[in-house]
Amino acid sequence: MTDIYNPWSLIYAFEKGDIGDYWFSTGTPTSLIHILREKDMDIPDLEGLDASLSRFNAPTERITDPVPVLFQSGYLTLKAYDKESDLYTLGFPNREVATGFADCLYQYYVPPVTGTKDQMTIAYHRFRTKKTTLDDFLDAIRKWYSSIPYSITDRNQNEHLYQSLLYALLVAVGADVHAEQQTANGRMDISLKMHDAIYILEFKYDKTQDEAIEQVKEKDYAVVFASAPRPIYAVPMNVDAEKRTIEKPAIVRLK
Repeated sequence: MTDIYNPWSLIYAFEKGDIGDYWFSTGTPTSLIHILREKDMDIPDLEGLDASLSRFNAPTERITDPVPVLFQSGYLTLKAYDKESDLYTLGFPNREVATGFADCLYQYYVPPVTGTKDQMTIAYHRFRTKKTTLDDFLDAIRKWYSSIPYSITDRNQNEHLYQSLLYALLVAVGADVHAEQQTANGRMDISLKMHDAIYILEFKYDKTQDEAIEQVKEKDYAVVFASAPRPIYAVPMNVDAEKRTIEKPAIVRLK
């Protein structure tokens, strides 16, 4: 395939003898993060975003749509084109950009005053290396949600907020994670791939875990991973509106 590279990152990698997030460190898109929040857009909305050509040609003197600026500045790139609909599919160009952007968005959501990101990074990598169980990792997520100031969660109390928060965190800690992945019957909230299992996380706000599990089964989200030899689990992420965190999930094996 034909791809592009960033000379700045390449020069720094040779100079330091190590591959790092050099491109993203040259500038933090704080103003773009503010615009995304004003427009009620989050990182899951940017991966796999469909847009027409006219959207790219919007003037940048007064930014009302963050998508053209994200594309022009390289934070988003072209992933595919559908001739029939005349729509382009956008996404992050690589993991470095996705991770850096997610980390920036996470810091906007949750100011790094409590060290929660470091705690969750440790919790994720302990789970990844099987030093702890899925239950332990989900327990860490529950405590993490509980630590988020109410001034942040009060802005928009719904399942999308909690999905976006967790997705941004998981991308920032380097997880193999996808949001709003399309299937024939809908979009799954979050899929988390580990080397020995795949987890489908379905969010509900102040409903029931049974409703989340039923949606995963009814829409057959697991069919996307049918060829994978790993077991697949449905993880209901039901948010308790009063406690502002998820209930202890009743995990169900799908395959």
